[in-house]
Amino acid sequence: MKQYLTQHILLSTLKQAFFMQEYGNQPWNFDVKSGTLVFGKKGKFKAQILGTYSKETGTWLWAWANTESGLPDLVTNYSKKLSDWAKSKNVTEFVTPQWSVSSDCNPELISLLSIGLLKSRAYFAGHHEHGAVYLAINVDVPYQAPKMDNMNFINHVTGVISQIPVSPHKDAVISFCNSLGWKGAINGEEVHIKNPNDTQLISMQFDNLGRLTKAGTIVHGRT
Repeated sequence: MKQYLTQHILLSTLKQAFFMQEYGNQPWNFDVKSGTLVFGKKGKFKAQILGTYSKETGTWLWAWANTESGLPDLVTNYSKKLSDWAKSKNVTEFVTPQWSVSSDCNPELISLLSIGLLKSRAYFAGHHEHGAVYLAINVDVPYQAPKMDNMNFINHVTGVISQIPVSPHKDAVISFCNSLGWKGAINGEEVHIKNPNDTQLISMQFDNLGRLTKAGTIVHGRT
C-alpha cells in the first residue's frame, strides 16, 4: 500500500485541504438511497461509501463487505472497484473485509489513497456517536487543481511529508508534479520544477534514500 500512497498522497491531501476549507464546518446529510451528500445550503454532491470506522471495535469495514446493512450498489460500487484493483496488485488492505486500525493503516490514509486511485474530488468523514462513515465525492467530475505559487507548493510538500510517513519523498514529488501537469528535470538527486504559475524554478534536493533535504527557488541559475 505504501508504494501507491506515495504516488497519490500529495495531490490527495491538496484536494482534501481545499475541500474541507470550504465545506468542513457545514452541517451535513447523506442520503444512502440516492447517494447524495449535502452540506447545508452550500453544496450538494454525488458520493459513495468507502467504508466505516467503529469506535467500539477499533476496526475499518469496507462498504463492499458490509452486507448486513443492505447498502445499494449505488453507494458501494466505488469500494468494489477499489477491491477489484487491489486483487491484481496484492494490496491486502483493500481486499481484507475488516481490519484493526493502526497508525500505519487508518481510515484517513485509506481514504486519501482511495480518492487518488478513483480520481475523486475529495473524501468526507461523517462522524457520529459510534464512529464515522467515509465517503468518496464526485468521482465522475474532472478535478481542477488550484493555482499555487512556488512557496505554496514547497509548504504543501514539506508539510505533508512531515506529518505522513511517505517514502521516498522524491517519488512523491515527481508523481505530484506529473498529476499537476508541471514540467520538471531530474539531475541526480536534485529536481528542478517549472511552475506555470510562477516565473522562477523550484529546486528540491534529496539524499541517496530519496528524502527531501532542501527546497527553494532558483533565480538566474542560482539557488
